Amino acid sequence: MKPFIAALLSAVALLFAIQTHAQIVYTDVTPDVTTTGTYNLDLDNNGSTDFVIKHTTSTANGGQHCSGSQTNQFLKISPSNGNSVADNTAGYPTNASVYSSIDATTAGWSNTNGQVLRTVTWSCQPVPFGGNNYAWWNATTGAFGGSDGLVTLKLVSSSSTYYGWVRIANNGSSFTVKDYAYNSAASQPILAGQVSENYVTVGTVVSVCCAGGNLSVPFVIHGTFNASNVVTVELSDANGSFTNPVVIGSTVAGVSGSIAATVPAQTAVGNYYRVRVTTTSPARVSYANETNLAVVNLQPSGTIVAYGSTNLCDGNVQLSAPNTYGYTYQWKLNGSNIANANGSSYTATAVGNYTCQISTACASIASNAVAVTSTASVPAITCGLTSVCSGNSTYIVNSSAYTNSFQWKLNGAVIPGATDIGYSTFSAGNYTCVRTNACGSATSNGVSISVNPNPAAAINTTYTSPVCSGTVALNANTGAGLIYQWQAGDTYNYGYYNDIAGATNASYSATTSGTYRVVETNSAGCTATAWTTPSLIEIGLNAYISAYTTTICQGSSNLIELDAIVTSNSPLIFQWYRGGTAISGATNAAYATNNPGSYTVAVTRTTDGCAKTSAAVSLVKVHCRMSEDDDAVNTQLSVYPNPVTNAATISFSVSSAQRVSANVFDVDGRRVATLADGMFDAGDNTLAWDATEVVAGVYFLQVQSAEKILTQKIIISR
Repeated sequence: MKPFIAALLSAVALLFAIQTHAQIVYTDVTPDVTTTGTYNLDLDNNGSTDFVIKHTTSTANGGQHCSGSQTNQFLKISPSNGNSVADNTAGYPTNASVYSSIDATTAGWSNTNGQVLRTVTWSCQPVPFGGNNYAWWNATTGAFGGSDGLVTLKLVSSSSTYYGWVRIANNGSSFTVKDYAYNSAASQPILAGQVSENYVTVGTVVSVCCAGGNLSVPFVIHGTFNASNVVTVELSDANGSFTNPVVIGSTVAGVSGSIAATVPAQTAVGNYYRVRVTTTSPARVSYANETNLAVVNLQPSGTIVAYGSTNLCDGNVQLSAPNTYGYTYQWKLNGSNIANANGSSYTATAVGNYTCQISTACASIASNAVAVTSTASVPAITCGLTSVCSGNSTYIVNSSAYTNSFQWKLNGAVIPGATDIGYSTFSAGNYTCVRTNACGSATSNGVSISVNPNPAAAINTTYTSPVCSGTVALNANTGAGLIYQWQAGDTYNYGYYNDIAGATNASYSATTSGTYRVVETNSAGCTATAWTTPSLIEIGLNAYISAYTTTICQGSSNLIELDAIVTSNSPLIFQWYRGGTAISGATNAAYATNNPGSYTVAVTRTTDGCAKTSAAVSLVKVHCRMSEDDDAVNTQLSVYPNPVTNAATISFSVSSAQRVSANVFDVDGRRVATLADGMFDAGDNTLAWDATEVVAGVYFLQVQSAEKILTQKIIISR
């Protein structure tokens, strides 16, 4: 090393600790220099900059698609004065492997300025398969991202060539220079990361070891070490860090060898441990071994089980031990190893006691024993329900292994096709099962099944047609031990029936229109149901008017639909009234209007002349003022094409999931078509209307939701 270096370093106040060992000149940057700007590397410490390492940034704007901006990061190195950096095949500086040789044969030497150590650039790009969605994406180049990396360097000075390296760490927004070295002997090689001609390396260690177990750590001495040199093995933490290393073994040696280390029993389980060695004469610290070391604490489980029968009469016996990564197995019969039986499971074919020696890298134990026999036995069959109602089934099952064959019998006779391990039946009788296996055939115990009759449920009534008043007598059949429950059809859920409170006698008097049935239960708990004929019993008439709203906005052409609700299967006649005066032509079940007033509907059943007038519903006209919020959730309505020839598409939107009805009325308020009446999702919706059956003329489309009622004039033209 040049004699003026120490004075020069002092003058520029650099805190570098420099160690010179024969040809290798090593500089430990103390403390490490972290910067977001520029670092001028003086590899041979002669006061001149040999390489410039520079970090820069730029801004990537999201434009109209991505919000905000991102920061692009650039880390580059530029050689000075004819110096060079070794590049990889991709054209970026090589991140050299520890102790790889740096010399004239190193490939890719380049003296180009601005060689990329690492870049991270951002752009706003469409999301794949995401429609019109965009997102920020980043692209990276260069081999120096994250942890320590070694840059391979070639220095040209006074027509001589020297080889060296610098260690840097890059976290994206800044980079850190930690140390560097070069071989002061011209044209002579140096190893990446080498700090002296006398150094020590770690050999190959196993990939898995046990907490509390032994670990052989080979080491290689390079150069000259004293015979009294102490070589110590250190274990990192679970993340590979040597901030607080643990000593796990040592030896005295001046030459290469191996250390029998012991991993402490309390070492936490982990997959990213490393080891390194240190020496005392001279004092050296090796790099960590190249691959991760997993520390495990595998204490094997010694339980084995048999799947199914352990009787060879039922077939081969399947034995299984815990199938766990890192386990090894040796199956044994009566204490002797079974050849080639080294899997987690074993198929036993001989009588005896089976065990398994289960081992890991940390321990080995003998399992429990499973006795395998070969003994003929009588099969057992069971049934959870031996008494059933007519029309119901029960299931009988054989307790034998599936590997047997079976034949079921009823009252001693073979049941054709009944050869499964279980049998489902609707019939009464005594059931047995013949099981056949390697030990022969045997007949099971018998199971007797009884089948109880269901009640003969029926309803008798004199009702044949609707009645205008009174009651209708419904009479169920009678019999010893029968229990009754009369039910009425649910008004809102078609096909569902509800119990009528207190209606538990054989007879029931119906007082209102509806559907009725009786459920009969006999002493065996069997049930049967009977319905009235006809299904709907009509007593009187109950008519009322249903409307979404009774408010008409001043100046609006929206129509309010009034619906007559009547429970009847008979022909009906309708007449709508406004203020007690019949409305001409308003004789349908529904009437639409925007004329305020008091409305009733008179309903007449044609079969018996029974009539009913509904309660009045009043429509009132008010001055409506929509708020800004109303406009925000306004239902939009359009018809295309309009005029309509044969078909049209109706488009509308709602702000939330809700019920929507869409009806078409003629100029007299008569409904001519119902396009929809149900739930619709929030957002845009469409309906298709086939208008081929509607005569040409002027019509009104009314779309009614919980938000509002909108009307659109439609012209049908042929």
